[in-house]
Amino acid sequence: MTADQSFRKISPRLFSLPASKAAPRLLGKLFLRKAQTGYAGGIITETEAYEEHEPASHSYRGITERSKVMFGPGGFLYVYFIYGMHYCANVVTGKRGTGEAVLIRGIYPLFGIEYIRSERNRKNVRTEKLLAGPGNICKGLGISQDENGIDLQADEIMIAEPVKKIRFKIETSRRIGITKAAELPWRFTLQTEGAFR
Repeated sequence: MTADQSFRKISPRLFSLPASKAAPRLLGKLFLRKAQTGYAGGIITETEAYEEHEPASHSYRGITERSKVMFGPGGFLYVYFIYGMHYCANVVTGKRGTGEAVLIRGIYPLFGIEYIRSERNRKNVRTEKLLAGPGNICKGLGISQDENGIDLQADEIMIAEPVKKIRFKIETSRRIGITKAAELPWRFTLQTEGAFR
């Protein structure tokens, strides 16, 4: 079965939610990138929410050239560069002007796995590790600053609903990799043991 036979577009209502509400609801959804041989990507397994009122968010100081996509309507991709070496992909959520986004921290690959391996140049990495971590997601799916602002309800890069539902539990914890407002319980992880067998 191919990717396009295995998903349907999600309701845009999810993108209108505040980031802290949208982040756990994005778990179990598909993050897909159109590649030469079809779609590549898989199930979202880890997310983190960022909202304008807390100092770890790029939107905290208001609209800047870097963060302006966050202040647009929900349902668009916000891509930023970090540590001088990695791109990170975020789903903009909330109403226009609110400055919110959900960082995609982990994806379990289901489609286009050979494409992902080629993009990452990792032939022997275990499948579940190929898109573990924000930097690996962007490398494996060929996402860079060129994709900043893409409509996630279109076809190039999309968030979709898998036709076959999976059962999972959600673990909530503190955000990682930041020093400000790290205590907020806005990191959400899909517990995948046995879910993809």
